[in-house]
Amino acid sequence: MATPNEKVLPKIDIEKELSNMNPIQQMLVRKTMERNKERAMKIQRVRRNVRLTGLLLGAFVVGVYAYTITSIKQETFLDDFEEPQKRK
Repeated sequence: MATPNEKVLPKIDIEKELSNMNPIQQMLVRKTMERNKERAMKIQRVRRNVRLTGLLLGAFVVGVYAYTITSIKQETFLDDFEEPQKRK
């Protein structure tokens, strides 16, 4: 939140402000608002795709790790290993 020392712009009512403008200005403001909404939707889509990609990569890493751990537990080649005899 803003502290009392910071300058904060007041909130405005768009419809009230649009009624004070001429039709060309209204059209330009609405077009700008529409483009801004499209830009925001694009950013949301990109963020969603990034999250999905991260989750898929994380799941892949966990799967590879789990597979590796289970495959190592099944190996028995070290169970039959005999230590070499010490020379006297």
